[in-house]
Formats: sequence, C-alpha cells, structure tokens
Amino acid sequence: MHKISMMMLALIVIFSSEVIAQQPRIDVWFGKANMQLPINSDVYVPVTVHSTSSNVLIGSLNTPLATNDDYIVDRTQDGIINPPLTQWDEAMFGNIVPDCVYDYWTCRNLWGIADIGGPSNPWLIAGDSVTIGFFKMRTAADPSLIGQTLTVFEAGYDLIQGYTSFADDIGTSYTDIHQTFYQVTFID
Repeated sequence: MHKISMMMLALIVIFSSEVIAQQPRIDVWFGKANMQLPINSDVYVPVTVHSTSSNVLIGSLNTPLATNDDYIVDRTQDGIINPPLTQWDEAMFGNIVPDCVYDYWTCRNLWGIADIGGPSNPWLIAGDSVTIGFFKMRTAADPSLIGQTLTVFEAGYDLIQGYTSFADDIGTSYTDIHQTFYQVTFID
C-alpha cells in the first residue's frame, strides 16, 4: 500500500510540474521606457499587460503599484481604466495604502473581475500588449529632481487583493508573472 501511495504522489508531482511548466508568461509594465515626468504636475502612469501566448484569457486581475513618497506626493482616485476592463462587472482603483512596501512608499492597485454574475463580459486577451489603465498621481514640487533619473515605482500590494495576480474565470491562476518598473527622469 505504501508503494502505491508513493507512486501516486510521484505522479501528482510530475503532473503538477508539467502544468506549471506549460503556463504562459505574463508581463506587466508599469510606466514606459524613457519616461519623463514634469515636477509639480498631475501625471498618468500606464500599466500594460502582455503574454507570450495568445491563448491567455484573463478574467480577473490585481496590479498593485508602490510609489516612493519622496517623488510622488498624491495618488488620486480618478485614474483611467481602459477596455475591456470598462466592460467588466468590477474594475477600479483600490484604496491607498501608506508605508506598504517600505517606510515612505505608498501602494495603490488597479483590480478587476470580469464576471460576478449576469451576462458574460469580454476577457482580457493578453497576446497583444494591452494598456489596461493609467494610475493618476502628482509629482513632487522639488526643482532639485529636474534631470535626475530615479526609481519611483516598485511592486506593491493591496490589503484585500494581495500581490499582483491574474486568473481566468474558471479558477486557473497564472503564476509566471514578470513585472517591469520603468525609471523616471524628472523634467521642468
């Protein structure tokens, strides 16, 4: 009996490894390459999703972003949410969480669920790069920042939704998630 149990366990481990190995990679980009932000201004920072497979159908997501309080002084409630998230049952910017990753770093997330009941809503198909929204924030009014290229963004979390996550509507969570946080050059 013990041999059969061990064989079953081995098969489960092998099968689980195969399922994980077959998962497509999901890339999440916060900001953009060569991003320049003016000081003392309201700015919009894009969050873009891409997958290595055109078969990735995302039905729920959480994309928390941490921002350094030395450079970002306000995170407002009125970011921009793009399709298909605008057609989902729930899609919104979450609560602001101070000191979330380190002291003086503040988190905010964009999250959504395609279907929580009623008629079907469109999936997010991440085979192409899709900008799902823009975080709105205000940069510091510090002229000494002009010309500096700095790390302003980092992986965040939300007290309710947790860390960055993607899933389909039937319970499959995507685990191969890679996040890129572009640096910012401050301008006048």
